[in-house]
Amino acid sequence: MTAEAGINWQRILFRCWQCREPYDGKCYLNAIEKSGSSLLKTIEAIRKTYPKLCEQFS
Repeated sequence: MTAEAGINWQRILFRCWQCREPYDGKCYLNAIEKSGSSLLKTIEAIRKTYPKLCEQFS
């Protein structure tokens, strides 16, 4: 899981660099929702388990 997350993060940062745009976490979450990724379940579980932590990044 860690290597997969690292690869995905690298792709995101490369795309931001290509487009000369800053990273937007909300845009990424919207794309995950649209694609129906299984990662969405993990994110929701984290939000339920650590709500205060997630508030910091909203």
